[in-house]
This record gives sequence, C-alpha cells and structure tokens, in this order.
Amino acid sequence: MHLPRKGGQIYFQLPYKVPVTIEGVLYTPRFMSGGSAERIAVGANVDLADVKTLKGTVGVWDKLVERLKGQRWLA
Repeated sequence: MHLPRKGGQIYFQLPYKVPVTIEGVLYTPRFMSGGSAERIAVGANVDLADVKTLKGTVGVWDKLVERLKGQRWLA
C-alpha cells in the first residue's frame, strides 16, 4: 500500500461533502480528496462506504428508474 508523504511525514487527505439539491431534496454526498480529473469526472472519488452517501446515491437512481419506466427506447 502506498501512503502519501509530505515533507517526510505520512499524511491523509480527509473526505469532504458537497451539498446538492435534486428535485427539492438536499443530498450531501461525501467525496474522497485527491484523484485525477478523470477519476472525479466519472465519480470514482464518491465515498460509497459512507451510509448517507450510499442512501442518497440509491435515492437518485430510484428516481431515475421511475422516470424511465414506460419510456420506449427502441421503435
């Protein structure tokens, strides 16, 4: 396991939360610090070990599935 070092000392970057409102519901998913722009763009820094983040993510997916039900994708 590679541990980040700064000035010879091992340090850890703390996760952070970003409040997001989706359809009037406030979610505060937790993200892991650091990572490349590509990892951030695809959501690889989302902390799914956090219960509140996981519940919010599942809630958003549930809303998406409800919207897509009954939609015809192929003619």
